[in-house]
Amino acid sequence: MWHKVIPEICKKLEELDVRYHADASSSLFVCGFEFEMEDFDVTVEWGTIEIVRNAFESLNPTQVSGTNPKQFRFEFMGRKIDVMSYESDTGIGAYAERQLIEFSGAKIWTKIPSFYLSRMRKDHPVRNAALRYFKS
Repeated sequence: MWHKVIPEICKKLEELDVRYHADASSSLFVCGFEFEMEDFDVTVEWGTIEIVRNAFESLNPTQVSGTNPKQFRFEFMGRKIDVMSYESDTGIGAYAERQLIEFSGAKIWTKIPSFYLSRMRKDHPVRNAALRYFKS
């Protein structure tokens, strides 16, 4: 189901002209490392989170909470979506940390795998398998 959900979420963000990327372990998933994801983590450009929340209003999102990151959640097609926004000088992170890839026939912005792998908790349940996958 993620192969349908993720392109739809990202398409909506593109329509809003909001810069975004798949983040955290979701970035590994869209780069080809498939595992059982609990939710899709997507980061949007600083200053746009309320615009994004309003665009998904019909899906009854939670209120925006937190400070850095600001975030809200909702469900789409039975899957949990976690939208975050971090304050930074560039708004969403350096282009060197992001890439545009093809995922399920759609172009998707994502953090590069090495960015998340270098920050992944040592006890993360998929860490060792992900390291092996991306080193092969």
